[in-house]
Amino acid sequence: MDRRRQQHVQQLYRSCDAIRLPVAHRLPRGLRPQRRTGRQGRRPGGHRPRSEAGRGRRASGEHGRLDLHGPGRGNGQAPQAVRTASGQPGPARPGGCRRAVHALPAGPPWRGDQLRPAGRPALGRLGSGRESSPCAEGPARVPCRAGVSPRMSHSLLLSLHNLACGYLDQRVVQNLNLHLNAGDIGCLLGSSGCGKTTTLRAIAGFEPVYEGEIQLAGETLSRAGFTLAPEKRRIGMVFQDYALFPHLSVAENIAFGIRKHPDKDRVVEEMLELVNLKNLGKRFPHELSGGQQQRVALARALAPEPQLLLLDEPFSNLDGELRRKLSHEVRDILKARGTSAILVTHDQEEAFAVSDHVGVFKDGRLEQWDTPYNLYHEPLTPFVASFIGQGYFIRGRLESPESVQTELGILRGNRAYTWPVGGAVDVLLRPDDIVYAPDSPLTAQIVGKTFLGASTLYRLQLPTGAQLESIFPSHADHQVGATVGIRVSAEHLVLFQASGSTAAHIPPVESGVRRYSAAH
Repeated sequence: MDRRRQQHVQQLYRSCDAIRLPVAHRLPRGLRPQRRTGRQGRRPGGHRPRSEAGRGRRASGEHGRLDLHGPGRGNGQAPQAVRTASGQPGPARPGGCRRAVHALPAGPPWRGDQLRPAGRPALGRLGSGRESSPCAEGPARVPCRAGVSPRMSHSLLLSLHNLACGYLDQRVVQNLNLHLNAGDIGCLLGSSGCGKTTTLRAIAGFEPVYEGEIQLAGETLSRAGFTLAPEKRRIGMVFQDYALFPHLSVAENIAFGIRKHPDKDRVVEEMLELVNLKNLGKRFPHELSGGQQQRVALARALAPEPQLLLLDEPFSNLDGELRRKLSHEVRDILKARGTSAILVTHDQEEAFAVSDHVGVFKDGRLEQWDTPYNLYHEPLTPFVASFIGQGYFIRGRLESPESVQTELGILRGNRAYTWPVGGAVDVLLRPDDIVYAPDSPLTAQIVGKTFLGASTLYRLQLPTGAQLESIFPSHADHQVGATVGIRVSAEHLVLFQASGSTAAHIPPVESGVRRYSAAH
């Protein structure tokens, strides 16, 4: 190359560098410049061939200050040998690339073909199955089934410790402690505005954490000042409105999160069969019923095999009969796959049908996290007792550790209380505790009724003025104003000390049946 041409190219480069124009692609092939990583020197490894250099510029999107070299390597360095994951020298890469080439394990890939560092839980996109790059810097990659962490030596999967979260400066949830074991289904239950959806969004990574910590399989997802991105949490989510893509078919919706899966067609086919939509893969969301759309959303979330699945009121848009049917189907699907899940709902029947553990929320605080049976029969607070199963209270006086004197007579149970005898207590009753007994000396007047189909809910008033609720079989159709015989059928008495309970101080004239509401 003659000297004049060399000087011309150098002058052109200085001009283009001053105005930050990428002009390397305009130069003759033999005059391709070597890019600098900074202003202090050239990048080790010398010149790269045109095609690879072009790919590097296009991939990085950067055009920094360039140095001009002739053909070949300008710094005289030999190609650098790289090592594989096993520690053996590997082939040299053009340009002396320092990225390690990790050897992939032999054998057929497991479902999802996920690769992750040894000793770390699998991380991926929210609702996707993105694989780790085999050329990314870091330790050797080993295959591991999604949802199972080698660091998790015990069954605990999700842990919320002293959690406080909310929106902007408003703290919606306070001092929340919750634990979920692997393979279990939990439910956050409560009325609107109690903080259950905010908690779910914080677990997903959509809301910040002000205090406390969220851990999944021993790894911290969120704490004050730190939030792991939602797409890196290996958490799937089914939204309340399903959020299906209207321009994609059912099969394409399910495959959206596993686009890079080497065998995505097989996974989609398995998901369609799992949710009983095998012949509807080519349909579009608008051609499906509400229940079918819900199944597609569930299949899409399960396809990447997340460690944890979150469901935000997934049955709220369905009619009652379909809601009951799908709630049982969803539980069977999750249990069959061993998938851990957290469900948000305000429907008690739905919560009890699907979940292994239920948490009752009140004003941003978790009142009780327990099994459905314990919530119903052993509530820890008056609010939980009143919220679960349409419970209400009557006033009483403790006669002995197992009996209490009330307006309905002396009630005896199978639980002993250690409170002082003679103290005031609140006695929990539910409509199914008061049964119709025509020959009973205890009578009440019917002041209201609600037909429920197989049964009728009656509101009764005692001679003392206290009101009760009772469920009678619907074939016994009693009229409002009639007097009926009743008796108490409650072997398991639940009592609360009246001194610390608001329920005992509610005047019957104001509320009729005395219940503990969220306002107290």
